[in-house]
Amino acid sequence: MSNDLFATIGDLTGIIWLIISHGGWIVFVLLAIYILYQMYVEEIQGQFLATIDWTLFEIKPPKENITSFYNMEQVLIQLHTLFDNYNFQERMVEGRVVFSWQWKL
Repeated sequence: MSNDLFATIGDLTGIIWLIISHGGWIVFVLLAIYILYQMYVEEIQGQFLATIDWTLFEIKPPKENITSFYNMEQVLIQLHTLFDNYNFQERMVEGRVVFSWQWKL
């Protein structure tokens, strides 16, 4: 029983060594670089968001709204234009993100 276990472990380590010695380590390096990149982006974006003074903007249409839904659609279109396109330095060095807005019902 124990001889079979040691033989299986020996075969497994041989297979792992074969994969790593023939370039399999590149996958682990690329995975580590990707994880570190994601951690970096999350950190700088968190720092940027912490410096923003947030404002609550509440829109309350009247209950007896006799106009069409077109007016509210125009308001939402204007809110959608708040999105900016940032260049590489603003995104990756300063951590700027596109502002968002949320529905609170």
